[in-house]
Amino acid sequence: MNLHDQHYRKLFSSPRMVRALFEGILPASWRAQLDLDTLEPLPPNFVSSRNRDRRADGVWRVRRRDGDMLYLLILLEHQSGQDYIMSIRCMGYVALLYEDLVMRQMIEPSRPLPAILPIVIYSGASRWRSPLQVSELLEPAPRGLEPYQPHMRYLVLDTGALVERGSLPAKNLAALMFRLEHNQGLEHSQEILQTILRLSRGPKLRELRRAVFLWVRHVLLPRSLPRTIDLPAVNDLREITIMLTTHSKDWSQRWRQEGHQEGHREGASSVLEHQLSRKFGPLSPEIIARLRQADTAQLQAWSLNLLDATTLDQVFTQ
Repeated sequence: MNLHDQHYRKLFSSPRMVRALFEGILPASWRAQLDLDTLEPLPPNFVSSRNRDRRADGVWRVRRRDGDMLYLLILLEHQSGQDYIMSIRCMGYVALLYEDLVMRQMIEPSRPLPAILPIVIYSGASRWRSPLQVSELLEPAPRGLEPYQPHMRYLVLDTGALVERGSLPAKNLAALMFRLEHNQGLEHSQEILQTILRLSRGPKLRELRRAVFLWVRHVLLPRSLPRTIDLPAVNDLREITIMLTTHSKDWSQRWRQEGHQEGHREGASSVLEHQLSRKFGPLSPEIIARLRQADTAQLQAWSLNLLDATTLDQVFTQ
């Protein structure tokens, strides 16, 4: 499991975060049928009768207003390369969850199996394109065999698409995390974190604050900050929010400056590579690697050497 999914799993192991999904992200008509005060986590590991061990990213159950239970199966998907057969994976997880509930004797023998809602939370940069129904993956069945083909659909929460639409509630923890995932820069991130900090006060949400802090510290900041910045020591969500509030403008400016400098260096490397190959013929992989690893000052020196050089070795003479 990659670092992003590892910390995202911790976020969605919080009852408050899962409740926020129902309160602000999923259809209001679904929420009206549920008693969210009864929301509780279940073990995400399934062991079937054949000892097949699988783990989902989250399993929850909540009591419906009619007295029955609804089970929530959460899968996280972050990779840019989407799982085309996600509907098959979900079908497998749902089957294992049913078998697990029976084996644990959580379902009375005389009662029907409960409803399960499979949700895929997708946080990749591109939009979700994989089929949502198992039937979309299947060839048409011969006439008369249609009833015997598998039918199941999963719900995908494409967090980037939700943010793009601009319809997410302003003070919902799940919505805020989705905005933070697809932020518009460090200054935008610190504004979101300030709101998350206000909404997650109190001892009951200490673990959630810790999960948000770890995700920001180990996932968000490393991909958002210049490599030259050494982060100050911070220990919790409040401290990291204050740090971003204090330094975000300066860090954003340094990020832009380093990006400009890196772009200038890459451009100089590309021009020199073209000039060398035109004068001396195809370049070896070693020479190309040397050009691409050089800093701007070194590239400028080699460019000056090229003016009088009659051999490739003379270009790289110090």
